[in-house]
Amino acid sequence: MADSPQDDGPFGKSTTASRDGLDADTKSFLDVARMEAEGYTDETVDRRLGDWDAAKLNVLAAAQTNTPPVPSTDGLRRLLMGGFAVLAIALIGLGIWAKGQLDATADAVAAVQVQSQEALTTASDTNEELQSIETQMAATTESIDGLGVRVSATEWDRSALAGQLQAQAACIGVSGGLEGWVTAVPRSCDGNTVSCDQICSNLHRRTQDKQLKEAAGRQCFNALHIYANGTSEEGGVPGFKTYKYQGCSNTGCGPNYCCCHSR
Repeated sequence: MADSPQDDGPFGKSTTASRDGLDADTKSFLDVARMEAEGYTDETVDRRLGDWDAAKLNVLAAAQTNTPPVPSTDGLRRLLMGGFAVLAIALIGLGIWAKGQLDATADAVAAVQVQSQEALTTASDTNEELQSIETQMAATTESIDGLGVRVSATEWDRSALAGQLQAQAACIGVSGGLEGWVTAVPRSCDGNTVSCDQICSNLHRRTQDKQLKEAAGRQCFNALHIYANGTSEEGGVPGFKTYKYQGCSNTGCGPNYCCCHSR
């Protein structure tokens, strides 16, 4: 049997209206069954089945193409992990910075403590120096007060400043044309009194002065007795008094200063 014309389809135009409400699979199935019943060739039936399978595949492909993709959680997971990593790095950096600030603050506090301790030490040293100066001033005041007592004393003291000044000035005055070192050496009066000659010749053994120790010659050129007279406070009244012996051999208690010459 020959195939029916292509424009009418296997069922012809008369069956079109009755198949409008059927789905594609049902229409294709009815077409194939009718074609086999009406004796269509196997080639025609196979072609129709092939068209049917192709149509089903197209429908499935279209359905798969139009199905919205299921969102993947991998990107979100990576995004969250990246965010956590950035946050962790930021927290670590913040911790390191904070530790550096704390260390710097601790160093600054330690430096201030050291400076404070140094200031306290300096203040303590200064206080000690001030106390030492006050002690020295007090001792100087006592010495001055004592000097005033000795100057105005009625008894002569060979160690007093006024007596030594008076004797040294007197020895210089009676030295004449002598060149060299002139010294007024105190002489005591006791049972074993030696003369001024002996005192002056042995001067290098009793002194700590380098020039007097190394002098080539030493001799006495006069002897004095310095009296304890005080200063004169009004005109016409004598003050200091000195006796000049004009010799150095006296072994008595007279001379209390020896005028020695070293050269």
